[in-house]
Amino acid sequence: MKKNLWILVALAACLSSHLSVNAQQQQSFYITVDGQNPLTFGTYTGLENPNLGRLTMLYAHWNQETPANNHFHSIGSYGYEGPVESPTVTTTNTNNRIPETYTGQAPLTLQPGTGALAGRLISTQTDEHYSDVTLYSIHDLGAAAEGTPEQIMYRSSGGGYASTSMDGMNLAIELVSMTPGLYLGTEQLSNPGDRLIVGGETSLPFEPIFWTSDSAAPGTYSAEFKLIDLSGTYADSGTMHFDFAVVPEPASSSALLIGTAVVGLALRRRR
Repeated sequence: MKKNLWILVALAACLSSHLSVNAQQQQSFYITVDGQNPLTFGTYTGLENPNLGRLTMLYAHWNQETPANNHFHSIGSYGYEGPVESPTVTTTNTNNRIPETYTGQAPLTLQPGTGALAGRLISTQTDEHYSDVTLYSIHDLGAAAEGTPEQIMYRSSGGGYASTSMDGMNLAIELVSMTPGLYLGTEQLSNPGDRLIVGGETSLPFEPIFWTSDSAAPGTYSAEFKLIDLSGTYADSGTMHFDFAVVPEPASSSALLIGTAVVGLALRRRR
């Protein structure tokens, strides 16, 4: 047991070192505290921002051809619904799933783990869009040179996502719901209220690992969670979902195995 724990700690240390080197590059997911107020776009422009002061997960949309159009999408943030004159505050927004629903992209395919993660199907970076679920601090982008795509992204949305520090934060991922058979972290977190502790801003980047057994039934597995600050300095985020898929073995492979078995049986009969 201690040996396995040592292996996992060593893997985490190597991963952390690798992520730190790449922190200023163009990444996908960023953690911030929303500092925008009032709202500056959309149906409820001019109203007080219901997400103000809350931990927020952002997805960065990089425009390689026109960096001036770089922008963030907040994922599962507090918002409004109903008439502008008397709106109701919601604890999530319509854009609360990864992959983002409007893209029509299928859930992220869980991949066979290796080493300490052998025997599991895990979330990991592939050529699928959204598959790198590593969480970075938005302030990593602030170190980029003036005029670079990273600095443009950092200051997008009027700089409202970059304006608040995260000093004193003790970040944790709290599960709201989870498809049976899907787990988070090496402690097999799966129940509402379970928390995976990340730590302060210096603990970012951080890659949460979602996983199933490698014998899990094919289908879609979803994790609903929110970001919380255990120190109480910043308010909880809204709720969001990550959708994953356990993909069945390709039919061609199964057919090949069956065919091979049939041929072998026929040869034995002839003998």
